[in-house]
Amino acid sequence: EVEKEIGNILTDAKASWQAKHGAFLAAQGLLECKMLSELTRNKILALALSNLEHKEYRVRLVVASVLQALSEVDGIGVYLKAKKDVFASIHRNFTRDSSQAKIESQSKFLLPTANLLALAAEEEKGES
Repeated sequence: EVEKEIGNILTDAKASWQAKHGAFLAAQGLLECKMLSELTRNKILALALSNLEHKEYRVRLVVASVLQALSEVDGIGVYLKAKKDVFASIHRNFTRDSSQAKIESQSKFLLPTANLLALAAEEEKGES
């Protein structure tokens, strides 16, 4: 079964980045055709989130496409399940020129990126 094989590749710690990339592309295609069960979609979401910071940028790019495809199938629920991991990854990996931070903090139109995690935490408290 294709779903099982995709899961096997994505959970294999020894799988090459090319194999993971291909498995995520296959998952994306099946998602776009609405051919994956809810259980498999939940597994794919968990595996995508665990690969947000994969060392190979092409895997990270296809993970973003998979998250988009999941959102198109399952709606806002994907965002609600993924936001904490996505915001934490952005927070850990975001770098910028300190002069840009000063401009951003003075702007009434731009939200300082450092507040993303605080906003996510507030949102989470509101849901409880």
